[in-house]
Amino acid sequence: GICVGEGEIPLLNLCNRIDNNQNILETPSFIFKKIDDSGKTSFKTNPVSKLMHIDDLNDPDYTVFDYKQIISDNGNVFPMMLGRGCPYKCTYCASSHLSKNYPNPQNWVRFPSIDRSIRIIKNNLELYPDTRSIIFADDTFTIKKNWVKEFCSIYKEEINLPFECNARVETINDVICEELTNAGCTSLDFGVESGDQWYRNNIINRKHKNAVIT
Repeated sequence: GICVGEGEIPLLNLCNRIDNNQNILETPSFIFKKIDDSGKTSFKTNPVSKLMHIDDLNDPDYTVFDYKQIISDNGNVFPMMLGRGCPYKCTYCASSHLSKNYPNPQNWVRFPSIDRSIRIIKNNLELYPDTRSIIFADDTFTIKKNWVKEFCSIYKEEINLPFECNARVETINDVICEELTNAGCTSLDFGVESGDQWYRNNIINRKHKNAVIT
């Protein structure tokens, strides 16, 4: 079986069906390969479950990975993600294609509440207290400006560690840069992809002009 999309709830559903001796072939968000007695192969494709708000999911468990080793090898820099999804439609990226699998693709881009965000960060720092800085690996951390402003204010008070994040040139202005800097942001990563504006606009579907980048 293959799980399509986010797996937290579908995998739990599958485990519950196994425990209760229910038909696992009806598990939402899964595609199952079936082979009959004659050796003929077929596939059972189930509807993909709706996207859930991040605040309705359990907090991520970073202990399933060897994060002590990962962070140590990375100079005590802790990579983590808070939000999910990206609204842009770059032709080389899986994000826009993945969103089409859901019955509510309009909810693809989701950011957690500030309370949840700070709680996750604090939980991770308790697990790895030697953390010197954080990398927020969200696809585009600066999409929702009001969220960024509120997050930066609380982050400065509650966490106060240097951090890095990803952005796009269309999502940045002087106010956001000032908010990020005051909160401790030391680096913004931009994917320019190409200096050829025609190629960028028409082939890889990044619509901004060179003037916006420079």
